[in-house]
Order: sequence, then C-alpha cells, then structure tokens
Amino acid sequence: MARLLPDIRSRFMAVVVAGVILPIALAGLWIAKSARRSGEEELRTRALQSLTDVARAIGDRWVDQRSALLQLGEHGAKPSVIARAPDSTPLNPSIARDWEALDGVADEVALVDPSGKTHWSLRRRDTGSLPTVRVRVPIFDSRTGINLGWLDARLRLAAVLPSGFLWSGIGGSIPAVFEPGSGTSMLPTPMPSVLLERGSFQWGGEQWLVARRTLTEPPLQLVLAAPTGPFVAPFASAARQAGLALAAAFLVSLVLAMWLTRRLTKPLLQLSTAAGAVAGGELEQRVEEDGPSELRRLARAFNAMTDSLRRTLAELSHRDALVVAGEFAASLAHEVRNPLTSMRLDLERARERLADTRRADGLLSQALQQIDRLDAVVSSALRIARSGQLKLESIDLSEPLASAVHAAQPAFDRRGACLVSQLPPLGDMRIDGNSAALEQLFLNVLLNAAESLPAGGRAEVTVEAQRDSWVVRVRDEGVGIPAEQLSRVLEPFFTTKETGTGLGLTVARRTAEAHGGRISLQSAVGVGTTVEIQLPFRRSIRLRHVS
Repeated sequence: MARLLPDIRSRFMAVVVAGVILPIALAGLWIAKSARRSGEEELRTRALQSLTDVARAIGDRWVDQRSALLQLGEHGAKPSVIARAPDSTPLNPSIARDWEALDGVADEVALVDPSGKTHWSLRRRDTGSLPTVRVRVPIFDSRTGINLGWLDARLRLAAVLPSGFLWSGIGGSIPAVFEPGSGTSMLPTPMPSVLLERGSFQWGGEQWLVARRTLTEPPLQLVLAAPTGPFVAPFASAARQAGLALAAAFLVSLVLAMWLTRRLTKPLLQLSTAAGAVAGGELEQRVEEDGPSELRRLARAFNAMTDSLRRTLAELSHRDALVVAGEFAASLAHEVRNPLTSMRLDLERARERLADTRRADGLLSQALQQIDRLDAVVSSALRIARSGQLKLESIDLSEPLASAVHAAQPAFDRRGACLVSQLPPLGDMRIDGNSAALEQLFLNVLLNAAESLPAGGRAEVTVEAQRDSWVVRVRDEGVGIPAEQLSRVLEPFFTTKETGTGLGLTVARRTAEAHGGRISLQSAVGVGTTVEIQLPFRRSIRLRHVS
C-alpha cells in the first residue's frame, strides 16, 4: 500500500499536468497567430483607407481637368475649326486659350472622329520625361447629342495626383502607380516593381504588405506597400505579456495540483485500506471524514456501512438458525448494499470531479475493488437464502392483474368494502415477466388494502404508462400507516398484525425487483395508502433470480 501512494500521485499529476499544458500551449499558439494577424489586418485597413483618400482627391482633380478637356474638344470639333486645320494645327483663338489653360496638365491632345481619323493634334515642346497617363474623353454635340468623336490626351501624372500623395500617413510606406493595361510602373520605387504585384513580400529583411486600388477615370492603379513590423510589434508585445501570464498561471496550477494531489490521494488510500480490512472481516475499521465534500460523504457512507454491519451481526447472533438464514440475507441486502451503492456513486462522482475519467480510471480503482469484494460477500450471503429462479417471458400484464383482482374480491366482500379496477384491454400491456409471481405480488398488495378498509370503504386499481414502464397503483381509503412505521413496512419480518409474518410486502418488493421494477408506498393515518408498482416494458426474454 505504501508503494501505491506515489504511483497514484504520479498518475494524478500526469493527468493534471497534461490537462493544463495542452490548453495553455494551444492558447499561446492561438494568441501568437492572432497577434500577427490582427496587426496585419490593422495595417491593411489603414493602407486601403489611405488609398481611398487618394482616389477621392484624384477624382476631385479629374473633374476640373475633364471639364477643361471637354471644352477644348467641343471648340476643336466645330466644322470651321476642322476645315481650317489641314496641317493638323488648329488656328482658332478659342482653341489656343483652351490649350493654354491646360498648360502643366496636358502635354499632348488630339481630336479623333468616330471613324478613327485624327483631325488635329497639339503637343508641347520640351516636356522631358515626366510620367503621363493617357485618357480618352468622348465629345458630343451640345444641341443634338451626336457623338463627334473623342479627345485623346496625355495628362501629366503630377497634375492628376494630389500634392500629398507621397505622404500616406503610414510610417515607412512606399506608394506606386501603374498603368492598368500594361502594368508599367509610373513612379520610381526602391524595390523591384514586380514585388508590388504580390499581396505581401519580403524585402530589406522585413515583411511588407501590399494594398491596391484601381481607378477607371483616369485609368490608374494605385499601390501602397508598407512594412508590417511597426503594426505587428504592439500586438506581439501584448501576446508576449499574455504568454507570460499563461506561464505564471501554469506554475500556479502546477503547485496547486501537487497540493491537491496529496490532499485527495491520502483519504482515498485510507479508504482503500479500510475497505480491504472490512472485506477480510475487520468490521471495526473506520476512516477519517476529511478532505473535499465528495470524499467526506464517501467516508461517512463507509463508516455508516460498517456501523450497520456491526449492528446487523450483533442482532443475528441472538436468533435461531432458521431465522438467521432468511433475515441475514434480507438485512444484509438492505443494510449493506444500499451503502455500497451510495459509496460507488460517490466514488464515481469524485472521479468525475478529479479528472477526465478516461485518464483517471486508475486513481480510484483500489477503493472500487474493495467495494466489489464487499459486494461479492453480500451476494454470497444472499445465495444462502435464494429459493430459485424466475423465468421471464413475454406476457400481458393485464392477465395476472385481472386474476389478482378476481382472487381478492372475496376479501373485500367479507369486509363490506368496494374494489374498483380500471384496466386496459387485454393485449395492450406487454412485458417480460412471470405471470404467477406477478399475480401473487398484486394479490398481496390487494389483500393488505382489503384488511385496512372499514365497512363501506373503497379501493381502486389503476394502470398508467410512464416513459418506459407500466405503473400499477392500488389506492385504499383505509386506516393508513403511521409515519414512523412506513419506512419499515417493506422490511422482512416487520408486521403490524398480530398473526402476520411480515413477508407479504417483502415478497412483493423482491418480485418487482426481479422483474426490473420497483414498489413504493405513500400513506397517511386516517386517509389511506397508495402502493405503486413500476414494471418496465418488454425488452427480451431472460432469467431472473428471486432473492
């Protein structure tokens, strides 16, 4: 037993540590990934917002420039202007003024009719290598709405972009502009422009994130690349702090688990040792009622069991051999098996509270084995008084019930009492049972009801289906049973009659239990008694022992 203590403790610690480490590791991994993902999402949102602001500013500037181009196109599309421009150089003064108004905005314009013929074009000298964007503005007759062609123009990129475009509001970010069709970069960038075609990339030892927005008028693709480090760092710092908090929680949990292990295993081992001693016949064994509430309840149940055993054996020692054989088995079942069941339930509940049952089955096995040994002792004692077997087969419960009612009727008649039965039709109440045993069960209950009734009294038999069982109730308006005796009426040899044996209701109870059912009583003095017999629906044909 001394070697068992460290073994149980080591298993329990393994279960607790595994149950703590795995959630903490998963939580740490999730926090780390969430931190980086949150930083990148924040950066992407900021970058897209910045591009949206730039696009809005470009749109505002484009409205003014488009109006100027439309005015130039409308003046240049007049027949008189086209007729005077055989050398593709318009001479109309209004054209000159419109062209002058586009100084610094457009480096080249040309009027093209719907057939694709160029009527005239203008081009500035000494434009250098400034980046430009090609736009096409349709020209319509202001009176008729007829399409007169379009004005092809090359606008300077600096005239389209707002003056603050190079400052994006995101530290370390790099803006870029591309032609949507060709993908040609229109602004110089420090990194290869091919990298800006991706959603993210590595450059200069840093991770970069790319956001883009495409415009139709003027046709431009705006790109903004920003390093993720400044945005991920605060989230990563928070993740590290959370990781430290989780590590601290793990250490605290580990220390607490070690303390709980020692506190919980000590009473369990005491209980296991005491159960082994009781199984060997040492009924003076007791355990300390210490530890958590579940273990205290378990210790109290164990001590109550040993007290009951000692009292029962002391009483049995003063009875003759015949009574000892019958009452020992019944008393032992009543006084020992109920505490054993309570102990088993408490141990199972303690196992559920301590850890996952798949990992902690071995922790309570010693105490449960001792309970099983005690249960085997009880079963051996019960076999001494066992009288045979009940063969259960498919029957209609209404048949033995009707027979019992018929057999009990003379007893009611002799007392001038009334027996009323409300039974379902034959064939509707199938169960697995023994017809003769059930008839005797119902007869015992009905005869007890008849004996309790005065002249003119009344008893009633009803049947009800509840979930998976038939419930037969026998209600009488008899004298009733005092509260102090009600709990003992199902005990062997207990009777309130001068000539009674005290075995009628005991046999009824054992018969109900042999059928997988139960019997219960409710009674009040001067009001009457209700006996409820619950029998399960038909499942299968099987053998049941009657103890």
